[in-house]
Amino acid sequence: MRAAVVGWGIVAAVAVGVAVFYRGQEAIALPITTAGCGAALVAVVDALRTARRAPAHPVALAGDLPPSAARRSAGELYREDLVLRLDRLERYTLRPDLPARPGEDIGELVGLPTEEFRQYVGRRLDAIERSR
Repeated sequence: MRAAVVGWGIVAAVAVGVAVFYRGQEAIALPITTAGCGAALVAVVDALRTARRAPAHPVALAGDLPPSAARRSAGELYREDLVLRLDRLERYTLRPDLPARPGEDIGELVGLPTEEFRQYVGRRLDAIERSR
């Protein structure tokens, strides 16, 4: 939310508070209440204009992407992604001739218990770091 919207909202709230404080004196309370309503109206109009101008980013539907790509586009990194990235990193550093990993191997690695998978990733990273 933009600062102008919040600012006009604060002005409206303060005006209502002052009007309530002077509720017995209509000559003061009425103009202040009118100003508060005007500030609230400006805040609402500004908020609507801001919302209408907000850029629309196309979002791929989950059914349009393979599961790993959908998760990756959501900013998440899963086990199969880690294995594939480690393979790619190893190709760039240690073994340029490393063949593509078969899907069955990835399935076995993904299915490892959490601690074993962490150890596997740690060993791979250590080997890559030692090669540098």
